[in-house]
Amino acid sequence: MDSRESRDNFLDVFFGPGNDLGIDPNTIEGADPSHNFLKDLIHDVREGSPWPWLLPRRVGDGAQPTWYAIAADYADFRRLGAELAAVTGDPYSDFSPEAASLVSSDPVEFAILSLGANAHAYRFTASPGQVVPLRIALERLHRAWTLRPKRGWVRVRPLGRVLRDFELALAGHKYESAVEAIGEIERNRQLTATNLLFLRFRLAATFEDPRDALNLPDVDTLITIRRPLAVTTALQQIVFDANLVDTDGPVPVDQAIEIFSRDLAQSYGPLFTTLRASDDASAVRLQMLATVNSARPNEAFADEALARPWNAGVRSWLQAVWDRRQQRSDSARTATQNFQLGDLDGAFAVALVDEPSQLRAKILLVSAVSIGTKDAAQSALDAFDALSLEEQGQLGLDGLVKLALLELRERTRFLPSTWADWFDRIAQHPHRETIDLLDEALPGWMASELDSDQGVAALTNLFLATRPGDQMALVADAVPRALTYCQRSGASDTRLAPLHHALLAVLTYESDLTATDLSTISEIAATVLGCGMDESQYSALLRDLLDVWTRVKSWRRCDWAADVLDAVVSSPAPVPAERDAFVVDLYSQLTAYADRVNETQRVLLRLLGREASQPTEIWSSPTESEDEIGGTESSPLSGLTVGIYTLDEGAAATVRGWILEVAPSARVVLNHEHDASERLTAMVRSSDIVVVGWATAKHAATNHIRDVKPDSTQVVMAQGRGATGLFRAVLSAMA
Repeated sequence: MDSRESRDNFLDVFFGPGNDLGIDPNTIEGADPSHNFLKDLIHDVREGSPWPWLLPRRVGDGAQPTWYAIAADYADFRRLGAELAAVTGDPYSDFSPEAASLVSSDPVEFAILSLGANAHAYRFTASPGQVVPLRIALERLHRAWTLRPKRGWVRVRPLGRVLRDFELALAGHKYESAVEAIGEIERNRQLTATNLLFLRFRLAATFEDPRDALNLPDVDTLITIRRPLAVTTALQQIVFDANLVDTDGPVPVDQAIEIFSRDLAQSYGPLFTTLRASDDASAVRLQMLATVNSARPNEAFADEALARPWNAGVRSWLQAVWDRRQQRSDSARTATQNFQLGDLDGAFAVALVDEPSQLRAKILLVSAVSIGTKDAAQSALDAFDALSLEEQGQLGLDGLVKLALLELRERTRFLPSTWADWFDRIAQHPHRETIDLLDEALPGWMASELDSDQGVAALTNLFLATRPGDQMALVADAVPRALTYCQRSGASDTRLAPLHHALLAVLTYESDLTATDLSTISEIAATVLGCGMDESQYSALLRDLLDVWTRVKSWRRCDWAADVLDAVVSSPAPVPAERDAFVVDLYSQLTAYADRVNETQRVLLRLLGREASQPTEIWSSPTESEDEIGGTESSPLSGLTVGIYTLDEGAAATVRGWILEVAPSARVVLNHEHDASERLTAMVRSSDIVVVGWATAKHAATNHIRDVKPDSTQVVMAQGRGATGLFRAVLSAMA
């Protein structure tokens, strides 16, 4: 009901025959204060308030009032049901979270039905003796609605359409429309700051005086950096209009050539690296001046520019400039002359063989930006580095030089190509940027060096080498990346065992351990324990793990300790007595946090304690007796089918036993195949929950699981390799 009149008619019908409250909605404003709540409810309807409508009705004198709660659409209706269940449920009323079955023969309910198919309503009545408490509860709920911030949504248009509107606004000289388009792009964060700068400059070049546009603070930046053709054309246009146009139009040809050669060629040389005739007369005139003043006039450009359908005045001006082209050879010009004339290739070539100087370095730096090759960038930076520190500081004050240095240093940011290359890099530059370089380069590295024992040994030695503290911090940060690299290689855990021990040694001796470090430690520990080791290695590993726990122990790290316990208990023990002592020590320390852990951790630690033959009474819930610690049909897993995909068959079998202990009526299906088999498909399609042990899973099988799963099936990726990670994922799916 969009109109005030239709809402007034609804109120008249609702409070008419069939509603014995005796209320006239048209005169309610004059009623006594005891009717204030009803006044607010009627005002909501009359004004079309965005929150739900709440209206009372009475059938018969002295009868309990019946309440109707009405929402305009189904989403609001569902939300309304949850709020009413919380506020008006038992013992206040007979509220049920089901839509009321309205009767069209009832005049009051017919009024609600007439609101349309999108309107939905709840109907409820106060329980005996609860009329006043129910009313108070509804008043509180209504007050909360009125204070709730109004929700809104913004439709984000595709960037291409917004840019189209911007181009049309520039072409049609519609300033407000162009500004609106830029504002929309900025609000929706659809372009980078540099691209927004391009748009704002084109706006200024189109609508502002050329001299004002040329004095904008970002013009020097635009001249130096790479830019779209449209921005280059706009720059060329305002440079010409600001310097070579007077009240009578373009200045005479000879005067224009002199001004360009003297004042413009050096300042705006990067605008003429590539000449391309456009439809803008000012831009083409400036480009014609540039090519005529260059050592080698560009005849192809001149032919293209003169072939355009210009008017007689533009054509004659362009032809006159071209007729005055200079015939001096490139070899006769100095680097400075070429630079001033906009011939940056020639300026760069001559400056390369000149004696070192600040001017030479500037010419090389600015020219290299336009040339665009890494070799040119490196040569220019070498020329700058060859200057004294004092000369570098003086030259760095030049705006063009400063921007050129930033651009060229980014271009020469070469990525390491191997682990040895990266370790050399941190030896020279032990900065955090080397980790960023590693993240950027690592996906492109082939892991074939781990196909041989010699390659594994070489990388192991790189990680174990003695280094200064600042380098060791970077090496520790690289360990999780190295583990990912190992997993990608496909090499066996047995072959990688020396490297895994090295990575573990680096992290366990790191002073500041992050959550990522701890996760990596538990994963590597599970891997090396599963491969087996000699007694001395085993004893050292248990000591290191216990030392790590001593440094980080907290109730927040109980999940990590559980993962480590699981790995130790489920792996071969070269020294059983030391394993038993480790389990008792770590498990007993965990019991100190029995009152801090959540229910998922409580269940997991109880099951893990049984697996390790440790006392579990402390992990029972306060309301749970020892006899009830086993399975119960009240478990959220009861009656569900849980599919587990992992290549670790032992961990999967352990988790199946744990699930059946917690929920005996659950069904658990295991799969350990390497590819997209029919058995895997059947497991996924028949399961309510599918847990994937991603640390041991194969990509083909994992992708297949996502492809074939029904909408009703929940797929959860388990963290870590062992049974604890799988079981934790099962319980998290039910949270």
